[in-house]
Amino acid sequence: MCDISGCKKTGTIVIELHGKHYSLCQEHFEQLSDLIYAIALAKGEAGLENIKVTKARTKIRIDFLEPININSLKQLEVQVYQYLGVSKEELGEVPQPKKKKLVRRRKRKKRKLKKKRK
Repeated sequence: MCDISGCKKTGTIVIELHGKHYSLCQEHFEQLSDLIYAIALAKGEAGLENIKVTKARTKIRIDFLEPININSLKQLEVQVYQYLGVSKEELGEVPQPKKKKLVRRRKRKKRKLKKKRK
């Protein structure tokens, strides 16, 4: 089981935070890596020691150790890409197929024809 509170998925990745081992599902591991990336953008460097782990009953919650403004991080990310020489056109996007909208129609009731018996 994933050790993040409220998650019931199976834990596939084990990490060590502050001397304790925690298992995380793939989704929460990606959120953790995004969190570390945000800290690195704000401070210039980041590691697992910059993360706060709080107990939530039998499981844990992972937060920033210090408050960070998420909106300013988006601007920093653009500046980092410009510094590296990466433009938005070069980043590219994976095209997602558009889902066809289902049109639900009511089925017509079949009328039974009564034959007149002579």
